[in-house]
Amino acid sequence: MTLDQIALALAALNLAGEDWGPDWSSYAALAAGWRGGVAVPSEAALLAALPAAQARADALAAIATLENQITPRRMRDAVLTPEGSDWLAAQEAAIAVHRATLAGGG
Repeated sequence: MTLDQIALALAALNLAGEDWGPDWSSYAALAAGWRGGVAVPSEAALLAALPAAQARADALAAIATLENQITPRRMRDAVLTPEGSDWLAAQEAAIAVHRATLAGGG
């Protein structure tokens, strides 16, 4: 497992606040240096948590991208033109889809 995968999986298992030890660049290093207040999670548990954690990270990134596209100019266009209004409604619908993913609804 990579460092990023380990970090995502630990966060998904609600262990992000634990003291992971000095080196968690690989599962072996994580297990060897684990200082958490709970038992070290198995590599299988981390791997099982990874898909959901990656989906959450992807949804958060997509939401941020969509929200950053809603600029003051786009808001003005949404008020002044039907096309702008349609665009803003489509952005909000896309954001709602990603938020549903975060809530476990999609």
